[in-house]
Amino acid sequence: MPYIFKQANDRDFISELVCDPTYPYIIDNEILPLIDSKVHTLPPEDIGSEKYMCFRKEFTAVYVFGLKSLVGSLVSNFPLHP
Repeated sequence: MPYIFKQANDRDFISELVCDPTYPYIIDNEILPLIDSKVHTLPPEDIGSEKYMCFRKEFTAVYVFGLKSLVGSLVSNFPLHP
């Protein structure tokens, strides 16, 4: 996605990366102390069974606006979403 965003900007298309600041992921309790606490955007939550739900910033989407004939080469490998 960062590559598509850069290519779109280089071609002067309107585009942006979408970042979820609270993207969840689950890890085992033995891994938790190994992750730098600066990575977490919210405090880890104990979800039982020796697992934690953690949260980090994650790019989840990119959008590109432009004529299909011009942006098609950048986005043709991705499905369209309403």
